[in-house]
Amino acid sequence: MTTPPPSSSPIPPGAFAVVPKKDCPHVTAFISGVVPDGGVPVEGSCVGCRDRSENWVCLTCFNLNCARAVNGCSIGHAEQSSHPIVLSLSDLSVWCYGCDEYISHECLVPGAVPVQTGCIQAEIRRKSS
Repeated sequence: MTTPPPSSSPIPPGAFAVVPKKDCPHVTAFISGVVPDGGVPVEGSCVGCRDRSENWVCLTCFNLNCARAVNGCSIGHAEQSSHPIVLSLSDLSVWCYGCDEYISHECLVPGAVPVQTGCIQAEIRRKSS
């Protein structure tokens, strides 16, 4: 959900803030929290189209798929697998395709932390090379 900022907000007039949904009914059923032995593929390409520009990680099976603005492989994966919860590698936000909203929930932490850690490690490697 997006809401206009309050008048005392540091957000400029005309801008909007994203307020994640905190009561997503899908989140507890679809988060595996079991990270693959090889880790999370944060530096890989989309399994559907091989694009590397803007990818999301499925927090159920940890497949890497591109965003709807690229080729929409993440949406296709969510529809075909019934895995609605994904994490953006661009900004580490979490989206639920079932709710069609950004979400936040304490049970996301076990699945999200390995992805966030992988992204940080990848950025450190990129900057040091």
